[in-house]
Amino acid sequence: MNLTRENLRIVLVDDDKNDGELLRIALVKAGFTRPLTHFTNGGIALEYFKYIKATDSSPPHIILLDINMPLVDGVNLLHRLREASSFRDMPVIVLTGSDNVAKRHELAHLGIFRFLKKLSDGSNVISALNDFIGLYNHQDAASLAA
Repeated sequence: MNLTRENLRIVLVDDDKNDGELLRIALVKAGFTRPLTHFTNGGIALEYFKYIKATDSSPPHIILLDINMPLVDGVNLLHRLREASSFRDMPVIVLTGSDNVAKRHELAHLGIFRFLKKLSDGSNVISALNDFIGLYNHQDAASLAA
């Protein structure tokens, strides 16, 4: 299946509802028409992923993950997802308001797709999602040719 802006399944995990709404608006303006699934903490997101696994539902193609959240933060959530075989390779774009180098290194070892600073217009997220779509389609075409 060719991945497009119209069929990309995105999960956002971010406790800031305003940031989530700004990103949703930016995605819609950029042509990402599938509804954004938004969870406001890592604990709720973990329950969602347990549900996906238990019901054999279609998982998201990519996760947009804030690292600084109450309860279950993004780092903890990512560790837990990487422990589960079903989500070990799930692509993740980490979003943060800080430039914490230690967290950046820790997350890089967990196989993230990108580490991005939060921007109010979401332009860097849109660019990263476009890159992800291109890479996904390229790898899909290569696996079909093999």
